[in-house]
Amino acid sequence: MGNVPDVINSGFQLAGGFFVLNHCRALYEHKSVKGFSILSVLFFFTLAVWNVYYFNMLTQMFSFYCTMLSVLANLLYLVMVFYY
Repeated sequence: MGNVPDVINSGFQLAGGFFVLNHCRALYEHKSVKGFSILSVLFFFTLAVWNVYYFNMLTQMFSFYCTMLSVLANLLYLVMVFYY
């Protein structure tokens, strides 16, 4: 098993990805974007992309793979925001 900080961090990354997917679900149901700042989503998308690179460089592979969910979920959310 990987080192403990990597496992703990990967749990946060995984949970964050699922929270963003919950935003996607809500946006899909409402099909409307109101009271929304695109800057926050762009920031967290950029952070997730950076973390994929960073965790790979640190060889924290659990965090690396879990962060992929955050990248894909944030990308889906951005696409949905521009679509709706």
